Amino acid sequence: DGSVMAKVDFPFPSAGKLNKRVQIRLRQDIPVGLSSIQEQHPYVFTRWASLVPVGTAVWAASVQTDEVVTHRCLIRYMDGITDQHEIVHSGRVYRVRRCVPLQGERRFLVLELEELGDETALLGQEGA
Repeated sequence: DGSVMAKVDFPFPSAGKLNKRVQIRLRQDIPVGLSSIQEQHPYVFTRWASLVPVGTAVWAASVQTDEVVTHRCLIRYMDGITDQHEIVHSGRVYRVRRCVPLQGERRFLVLELEELGDETALLGQEGA
């Protein structure tokens, strides 16, 4: 697919590494009136995940390609996760930028994320 994440070779997680309960939701923007949008989340589910900030080298490389990546999330493999999804953890919202199976196998899925900010602050921006 042309992404920098063609193959991820770091090791499979050990027991206890998927230690954060995250919400995965599909984001759909619905037009409202002449110039506003309303954010909807028709599909929301939770999964155990590992969520960690990326290193400075990964962040700097992502900024140069205008696809900012701030965090990496690891979940058990599931079909259908795209860049239309968001991850929510502890009130913080992350946009999925890319996803790829870990080591090319369908056991775990690696998501590269961009942190959008605090969920309550983002709700105040809705329709702006």
